Amino acid sequence: MKTILFVCTGNTCRSPMAQELLLRYLQEQGDNCPLQEYQVLSAGLFTREGLLASDEAVMVLAGENIDLGRHRSRQLNETLVHEADYILTMSVTQRNYLKNMFPDLENIETIKQFAAGQPGDIRDPFGEGIEAYRQCLQELKLLIPHIAMRIFEQEEP
Repeated sequence: MKTILFVCTGNTCRSPMAQELLLRYLQEQGDNCPLQEYQVLSAGLFTREGLLASDEAVMVLAGENIDLGRHRSRQLNETLVHEADYILTMSVTQRNYLKNMFPDLENIETIKQFAAGQPGDIRDPFGEGIEAYRQCLQELKLLIPHIAMRIFEQEEP
């Protein structure tokens, strides 16, 4: 089984939102979607295991009928990194950090670069209020179909 791993700082906002949005997108594509067999995970670079998703992340995803209430943060570790086929970070700084830690890996990109060939970050909404979370959600929703398409294109024989 192939793995897509979203990475952010604390694994309480951006990466779990991206994880759940991609899982929903793949589910909506139906059984014929070639990416149905993918495992979609998220983790944080600097977090503690077991933290709840931020209240605002839970609220904005609830508006999409996605339950983030059961999410618990996960610390990124070497096993997750080496088992992932695609590692998508929320920022250039996170990508650079991982590339320095794992210089031999070529599967680490920012989510924006991977999805749309654009430089830049998904801004961290933590502590910025509900509107920042809504903006983050909208940005991720625009990128998710492009992520699925890009992976599908790379996996075609």
